[in-house]
Amino acid sequence: TQSLLIWGVLLSISFIPSVIVAKPPEIKTRLLLLPVIMATASVLFTVLAVKMAAAKRMALRDHDIVFRSGLWWRKTVLLPRNRVQHIELSSGPLQRKFGLASLKFYTAGGAAVDLQIDGLSQEHARSLRDHVMQQHR
Repeated sequence: TQSLLIWGVLLSISFIPSVIVAKPPEIKTRLLLLPVIMATASVLFTVLAVKMAAAKRMALRDHDIVFRSGLWWRKTVLLPRNRVQHIELSSGPLQRKFGLASLKFYTAGGAAVDLQIDGLSQEHARSLRDHVMQQHR
């Protein structure tokens, strides 16, 4: 959602040089290539983002949480449930607008996030957080 907003702004800005330059017409025509390039890049990055989101997998097992991500470079995180200290549910303004949230898992002995899962629906994030914390007790 954030990248869609960013690409929309960049695409809008890319039209400005062709509007400002009035003469000669061949330069103006070349400047119109900039929005075409930006639109092509936005489509490619959107397709890539969708494929990366589809490559994410999560499993709640009896003793751990497994999260796998990555399109080319795969990363698998195994987080033992008995080490989970607390879980933070967060959502920024754009995430809230689209009903999305992020879950951040913190473990004992660390101040940094050990596992972050983005792009969950708010309902799913809440139920996942509650389920993991209930099982932890």
